[in-house]
Parts: sequence; structure tokens; C-alpha cells
Amino acid sequence: MFPGPALSLVEGPALSLVEGTASQVAFTHTYTYHTDYMPRTRVLGSGEAEGQVVWLNRCNLGDFSGQDLAGKIVLCYGEALEEYEQALEQALAAHVGGMLVVVSEMKSPLPRPSYGGGEMASIPTFYITEAIARDLLAGTDTTLDRLRQRSTTVPLSTTVHMAATIEVHQVEARNVLGLLPGSDADHKEETVVTGANYDALGRDPDGTIYNGAYVNASGVAAMLEIARLWQVQGFRPARSVLFAAWDDQEQGWLGAQYYVRNPAYPLDHTVAMLDLNMVGRGEDVTVVGRGVVADQFEASARVYSATVGFIPTTEWGDSLAFYQGAVPTAMLVCFETSEDSVYHRPEDDVENIQLASLRAGGVLATHALAAWSGGGPTVPLPAAGPERTLRDLILPTPTCAPPWPTGAMTCEHGNWSR
Repeated sequence: MFPGPALSLVEGPALSLVEGTASQVAFTHTYTYHTDYMPRTRVLGSGEAEGQVVWLNRCNLGDFSGQDLAGKIVLCYGEALEEYEQALEQALAAHVGGMLVVVSEMKSPLPRPSYGGGEMASIPTFYITEAIARDLLAGTDTTLDRLRQRSTTVPLSTTVHMAATIEVHQVEARNVLGLLPGSDADHKEETVVTGANYDALGRDPDGTIYNGAYVNASGVAAMLEIARLWQVQGFRPARSVLFAAWDDQEQGWLGAQYYVRNPAYPLDHTVAMLDLNMVGRGEDVTVVGRGVVADQFEASARVYSATVGFIPTTEWGDSLAFYQGAVPTAMLVCFETSEDSVYHRPEDDVENIQLASLRAGGVLATHALAAWSGGGPTVPLPAAGPERTLRDLILPTPTCAPPWPTGAMTCEHGNWSR
């Protein structure tokens, strides 16, 4: 149990065009939450503002400098706010009223962003569709494509009102841990961790529920099935295996970070961390990470003649905390297609889980975890650090020769025992 920040929308957000001109006729329009816009809920996002809309390129570092933006609603495009903490400082210094970030190639309803930890700045910030952005250009002779080519500020003739109330409070978060002790006297003090997050985005003020079946629950389901399968089969690994369900992941991977700071089992005896993240949709399995754990995922895929993609980075996910703690790690994820995405949407429910994807991710995870926990290494462990790349750390799965003997027997490090 650990204290963690919890952020939540306590009032339904609002976005309306309160003054615009089209064909010399003034008009107003109120937009629909979920369908047309979505509040940003990391650092920026809470507050109320009304002001003139001003085009500000990408709202990145330097775009705010030397501009008269006090009380204005700035409009940005695409992958804006890439360095949002630094951009926040500039936005606060410029006394910006609010921010609208145009997202493209994203279907409606828009996905709800994860909440971020810490206090929220009083600058309401919404992601909006291109359709709303075109409304904001009413009364001008320009287009979105033309604006994207301009690096200078462009005042528009529209006025927008926007509001969102995001509350920050402390809660007691809980990681749920279960240990399967190792059976090899020489290696049972070594621990292999496999984990997945079980928290989700919760509920919005309008009653919308984000169950997170794919984004949050599928990894936990795969992990629990591995534990159940091994118990039924009587499999006892040589190394100890820690099954971990992380809390507060949607706030910024806080559960995994807490564990690394306060490990239940020493990190210097933790030989690997296998992260299961979103394995319930999509046709392709992807390994995120590099080093020996990624190597084992690749080797396990070859066993089943499966093809996996690779993203050689450790910059996000629950695995990031273990990487920073010098534990070899990689993440297994199945990315869905953008055309039918349920990511952070109300549609992410159990009926939209694709069982073939869940099975593919689960089978590869089971094989890789069995390989890592299977037996003693052939060489001494190298110095701790994310650079460990010796395949000698990847161990064969100990199996017991059939048939299963009569009586209550288990397979311990390749030998039948009672």
C-alpha cells in the first residue's frame, strides 16, 4: 500500500464557440464532450477561460516567446505539447487563457488521456477534432493546411469559452503481489518478475465508464492464466517468480515505480522483469525494449513460428522503472489498428477482446517466463545494469519426463517429487 495522487474530472467539461462569423453571419455553437473534444489531464487541463482564438503553430518551446497571448485561447496542431512541462512554463509566463490541440487521424469518440500526477495548472487544455478547428477559421480565407505551413502567430476572428474542473486528492494505492518460490537451492533467491497494471481510467461525471478490458485488464488476465496454468500442471521453476499487478499505472506508472523504490525482494537478485501490456487486441505482437529479455521474447516467438515486431526503447510503461533500477526488462504488447481502436474509450469492454490476440500474447509470455525462471545460469551473472545482453542468462525450461507418476506429484527443477 502506498499513497498516490488521484486526479478526476469532478464536473463535465464545456467547450463552445461564443462568437464566430461565417458569410458575414454571426453564429455560436456548443460542442459535445467525447465526440468533439477531450480535456487534457496531465499538468495542463483544469480551469475556465474565454477569449480570442490565436493560431500558435505547434505550441512547442519558443512558440510563446515575444507573443501577446494574455487571456487568449491558443490553437496548436498535431503532436503538440511534446515537451509539455517546458511549454507549460512558457504558457503560464504568457498568461495564456486556454489551449486547443488539434488531433488528426483519430476517430470519434476521442480517447481519454491518462491522468498525470501532481497539481494541475489553471490552463484548460482540450484535444479537438479537425472539424472544430475548421469552425474556428470562420471569417478567414485560410485553411488548416495553410496554417500548418506558417510559423507566425495568426489571430482569428472567433471567441471560445472552455472549462474543465479536475480535482487532485491522495488515495491509498495497492500493488498486488504473489510469489511462486523457486525450487533450486542454488537459484531460488533469484527473482523473475512478471507484471501488468490493473487500474483503469474510472468514471466521468456524465456516468461514462472506462472498463479498460484491453488497455488494462488483458495483461493481468494473461498473467493470472500463467499462474493458474503452472499451479494446475504442478510446475515449479528453479528461480522464484513474482507475479505483480501494479496500481496507479494510469497516473504515470506509479505502482511499478513504488515497487522499485521499495522492493519486496532485492533488486540485485532480480534477474529480469517481463511486462505484459495490452495483449487483448490486434494482429501483431510487439516487443518493446532491448537486451536479454527482448532476446528471449524473440526466441520464444521462433519456437511458435510467430513473427514479432520490435520497438527498441525503454522510455515508457511499467518496465521503465525496472530499467532505471538496472533490471533487464522488456514489454510485450499487441497494438490494435487505429480504424477500430477502443484505446481509452468506453468501448474498451470484454466483448471487444480478441481471443486470438490474447492467446498469442499469453503463449509467448508463458514460454519466455518459463525460460527465464527455468534453471541456473551457465555463467556467473554479469554486473547489474540494463546493458546485460548475455544469452547465457536465458535458461531452458526444466521439464519432467512423462508419464505423471501416481500420487500428488509436482515437477521441481526437472524432477518429480511429492
